Amino acid sequence: MRLSIGDLGRRTGATVQTIRYYEKLGLMPPPFRTPANQRVYDETDIQRMTFIRHGRALGFSLQDLAELVALDMTADTECTPAHKTLRKHIKYVRQNIERLSLILQELECMKTGCELRNEKCYVMQSLETHAYCISEHS
Repeated sequence: MRLSIGDLGRRTGATVQTIRYYEKLGLMPPPFRTPANQRVYDETDIQRMTFIRHGRALGFSLQDLAELVALDMTADTECTPAHKTLRKHIKYVRQNIERLSLILQELECMKTGCELRNEKCYVMQSLETHAYCISEHS
């Protein structure tokens, strides 16, 4: 199977610019080129792009994906390095959930403050100072 860069994009949901960017970063291997210098992709490239896109959808950083792609390139991939990357990402996601939960509480507090006050806009007051905040979130 021979695919153009546009075909690869359509098959994987990636834009042409994204594919080129991943090639530049080394996440995608350099493509085979025709005598007319057109990029040509195959099933392996579809799998790699799907791997990267799925990883990005799950919030993995490009650095994490580069580490995982490097593992994938080895003949005998052990799970330990991949699990290390996964554990690091889970920790990151949990920290973000906690941070976003605090932000949500602050926003709900601002909303309640707006509903109870008729003076200066409570949203504006709340953003001007941390005095109205219920937690540290800076």
